[in-house]
Amino acid sequence: MMRKIIIILVVAIFATSMANAQTIMNIHMKGGGATQIPVDQIEKITFTGGFLPSAEGTVTDIDGNVYPITKIGNQIWMAADLKVTRYRNGEAIKVPGTNREAWSTNTEGALAWYENDEYVYKQSYGALYNYFAVVNPKGLCPAGWHTPSNQEWKILQEFLGGWREAGKKLKSEKSGFGTHPRWTGENTGGTNETKFSALPSGYRHKIGTFGDIGLSSTYWSSTELNATDTYNWVLKSNSGQFNGGWALKNSGFAVRCVKN
Repeated sequence: MMRKIIIILVVAIFATSMANAQTIMNIHMKGGGATQIPVDQIEKITFTGGFLPSAEGTVTDIDGNVYPITKIGNQIWMAADLKVTRYRNGEAIKVPGTNREAWSTNTEGALAWYENDEYVYKQSYGALYNYFAVVNPKGLCPAGWHTPSNQEWKILQEFLGGWREAGKKLKSEKSGFGTHPRWTGENTGGTNETKFSALPSGYRHKIGTFGDIGLSSTYWSSTELNATDTYNWVLKSNSGQFNGGWALKNSGFAVRCVKN
């Protein structure tokens, strides 16, 4: 008897729904369960406290390189390291190459490919720029984008849970040894849940030598510490941390642009 009553009730509800022709939004929860909301009762949908909805689309630099983008909190970031070879005005960025003295004495703006091998490293890890290229008034990032200030990096770090946790969410996931791109080390905790997709691009020392490919990634900020040093931010393969530091302006590090 109870079963008949339930069946009749279900049929009645179905018939009423069809008669009203009402559109229902069904939100299905992980682990089971669902919430039903009539669409005509929804004024707007907003998201807080996470990474969704992700920014869609791409941004293109003056060379035609295309970068994915990702939204983290209220910031929209490039999801790959910059590899542009010209400023926004079309002027070429200096490439000292194997000339270590030219690298160490440059104060106008310069870039390098890791170990001076553009073919192997450009697409995977982008370029390594000195600070003078970062702040060159001719413009390094695409129009509408800029190199983040130290404060903007701090906002990102804090949104992702502070210095102990942020690195895990920014680093690309562990990859197998072999062809690039890869984390050569153990890549502690890398989940890439932010889709920031950080890869270990290494660095170029002020004297022109290279190091740490596969082990660390250092990003410039646009904020000076003093006349010779500038703030930067570091990810390492053996740590889930994301820490700020500083380095000489004629060092070579990766650049991530953030939207204005």
